[in-house]
Amino acid sequence: MPHPLDHRRGSAVKPNEKETKLADALEIFNPRRLFKECNEKASFLARKLRIGMTAGSDVHFADQIGRAGIATKSDDLCPAIVHANVKVFGRRCSAMSCCRAMARKLLPEESSKETRARK
Repeated sequence: MPHPLDHRRGSAVKPNEKETKLADALEIFNPRRLFKECNEKASFLARKLRIGMTAGSDVHFADQIGRAGIATKSDDLCPAIVHANVKVFGRRCSAMSCCRAMARKLLPEESSKETRARK
């Protein structure tokens, strides 16, 4: 389940506990979350409900590549995630990087093309 509990993001999934129990895994780390509390709440919920945990990078710019992921010793990734046999890792993006991504979404496509052309 991507972006759980991130109430500042329009695309976030805002499940209740009953719905969350139906998920195989929760994204507990996303580097583009401006506030670390969203990641912490998702991690707490996944542990409480004993469901798998994942990380997602949501790359929008080159400096965001490789900021989050999961590692496992298992050869079979899906069962490793579901049974919490993974290690989630990551580092948060800078506030500037997050703001650039938000601004890009807010600008009309033509304005965005013009801005990129000037650079």
